[in-house]
Amino acid sequence: MLDDRIIGIAAALGSATSWAVGSVLFKLLGDKLQPIPLTFAKGTVGAVLLGLALLASGLHGIALGPLLLLTLSGILGIAIGDTFFLWRCAISGRTPSWCC
Repeated sequence: MLDDRIIGIAAALGSATSWAVGSVLFKLLGDKLQPIPLTFAKGTVGAVLLGLALLASGLHGIALGPLLLLTLSGILGIAIGDTFFLWRCAISGRTPSWCC
């Protein structure tokens, strides 16, 4: 069994890597895609990765309530919040990477 400290370090490195890769992708795609397709692509990739993580960790022990709250949070945060953020970046002439 892995030590909790190693899992925490791996999670922190994975998070930092995803932020770095995300900012590069936003820079590359921000000029080419409209906000809604960009948000849809980001949400789809996030949902697939979250699904893989849930399958890898096993679905046992996950209550339905927290899983529904996680889904609602993703819908509100990614679908609505990111769409408005990327739309504002598009109308102001900036790419989303300026904030990273």
